[in-house]
Amino acid sequence: MQPSKKPINLSSITKPSLVNNFDVLRLISATLVIFAHGFILYGYDTSVRTSDSWLATQLWSFWHFLQINAGNLGVEVFFVISGFLISKSIISNPAQWIYWQKRLLRIMPGLAVCVLLSALLMGPAFSKLPLATYFSEPNTWVYLVSISMYKLGSELPGVFSQNPLPEINGSLWTLRYEFTCYIMVAVFSLIGIIRSRGIMLGLYVFLLVLIMALQFYPLSHKLEYVLIYTDLATTKLLSFVALFMTGIVYNLFQPYIQIKGWHAGLALALTILIHQFPGLNLGGFTAPLSGVIIFWLSYLPTSAFVKHPLGNNDYSYGIYIYGMPVQQMVMALIGTSVSVGWYITISVVATLPFAMLSWHFIEKPMLSLKPKTVG
Repeated sequence: MQPSKKPINLSSITKPSLVNNFDVLRLISATLVIFAHGFILYGYDTSVRTSDSWLATQLWSFWHFLQINAGNLGVEVFFVISGFLISKSIISNPAQWIYWQKRLLRIMPGLAVCVLLSALLMGPAFSKLPLATYFSEPNTWVYLVSISMYKLGSELPGVFSQNPLPEINGSLWTLRYEFTCYIMVAVFSLIGIIRSRGIMLGLYVFLLVLIMALQFYPLSHKLEYVLIYTDLATTKLLSFVALFMTGIVYNLFQPYIQIKGWHAGLALALTILIHQFPGLNLGGFTAPLSGVIIFWLSYLPTSAFVKHPLGNNDYSYGIYIYGMPVQQMVMALIGTSVSVGWYITISVVATLPFAMLSWHFIEKPMLSLKPKTVG
């Protein structure tokens, strides 16, 4: 007589898909934003060049694409991964008060400290104006509205006025789109559709079709800026929501999806084709194509060091929000005395300590206040 077999508890099996490379991808993405901004803040000529050599022309075109779009690529990774993780969180625990505590504790304290430090410490240190004049200028205090995310102060009085671009922290503009996606997820949960694969897939396909249609029939100026009091642009909002929805849909369908290397390779080839021929108006496909590439990279087998190169610390948000202010300080201190490559390298190295301080003294302590629940 054979011994009876003990039933297998499927819920106890740890799926390999739960081990991901999100940390390193977000670190790379935040660094890509600094890379892209570096050329602009340096005043570097990023115009397209042509050459008699076809290969040289193609190589320069690719380099030009990286100079201009590397930051966009980084932001895409943030939105797709956020859609995945945040939808997973609210599905595991749909309580709204818990959801909003998590979201606000993750994004607001770090942002508030960054804005305050920029206006009250960095500003006086780098302004060409006398200290009393700096603090008496209305724009100094108007800049603090950036904490709201939906309105941003772009300049501080006399700060970085000798730099090629006097922008203080242009990176913050994407946060209002991220936060709007948080609101969208909360609404989806409230009305009970966030778990529905059919409804969410339908909404996603409708959104992609709408984005495609708007490339042929653009919105009027009035409709494009109907949300102007929040500094949201309709077309940009739809694009970011599509990226975020890509993460949500993947989360819902992950048990049925197996992304292989050739899928990611094909998605990359199609993405390059779309960018090479913008006249085809196929930009609506970029969100799902990006999702294929991002999630293939997310679940590639890698070592623990690759998954968490800086330990179990999430410095990506700090790198993102402090990147441009640090780049501007570096430019004010050393100017163009070094090449653009060295300028970007120095900026990346100089940003990391700010990100580390933000994580260990602001973000991580605030996150420890989150409700102790699953998700």
